[in-house]
Amino acid sequence: MSSVNDQAAGELVEELNRVSAENKKLTEMLTVMCENYNALQNHLTDYMSKNPAPSDSTNNNNNSKKRKPEIPVNQSSTMREGFPKAVRAMKILVRNPD
Repeated sequence: MSSVNDQAAGELVEELNRVSAENKKLTEMLTVMCENYNALQNHLTDYMSKNPAPSDSTNNNNNSKKRKPEIPVNQSSTMREGFPKAVRAMKILVRNPD
């Protein structure tokens, strides 16, 4: 009976070690992803401040009639503010690759 308990305990320790290693790896990946997102957001902010979008007076009249897309309340303000900027930057990069 003791060997069965020892075997079960050994399996649990192995599983705990495996899950701990996976958790550490995922934490590191999340940290890198957040750093990359923040760097991209900073680059985009710099780019947008140096290259303002051209204003077209004829489009301004049409834009006033368009509705803004609704953003769920549970999203953080960073995501609400950063996402449209990232989309605009991607569209600019697709049209004007360096």
